Order: sequence, then C-alpha cells, then structure tokens
Amino acid sequence: MQEAGEPCTVLPGDMSVPYEIHRLGNATTPVPWELRPDGALDIALAAGDDILIITAGTTEDLSIAPVARPEPGTAEGRWGMPESAA
Repeated sequence: MQEAGEPCTVLPGDMSVPYEIHRLGNATTPVPWELRPDGALDIALAAGDDILIITAGTTEDLSIAPVARPEPGTAEGRWGMPESAA
C-alpha cells in the first residue's frame, strides 16, 4: 500500500506509448511522471489531483452516457474472475 507523498504507480495495460498525462479541472501545471522499465508509470500526484492518461496525440471523448446492459448469464453479462480461474 502506498503512503501519502509516494508516487502513484499505474500499469496502463493495452494503451500505446507515448503517453500524455493531464490534470483535470482548471490546473495547468504539468503532471510529473516517469515511465519505468516494466512499463508502469510513476505519477507524482498532489492531494486532490484527478488525472487523465492518454496515448499522445489522441483525443478522448469524456462524455458520460448510459451503456447497454448485457443479458445476465451470458458471457457479456459476466463480471469478476473468469470461470477458468474459479
């Protein structure tokens, strides 16, 4: 578990490099971050920071909208661990 003042470590998954990290809201100062050899990002967050990590040169749609609800009992309706892990 990380303590206050330690970097936030994020493994971006299937996102393509290079990354851009942006503060949300009215903040205009850059977010200090470092790419580790294992592909994780160490991000220096200030208290109350909200950030967005994107692939550099892309734009993201940040609108919030309802999503279709999958049918329970179908593969799309499953959540949690895959059956093979049970």
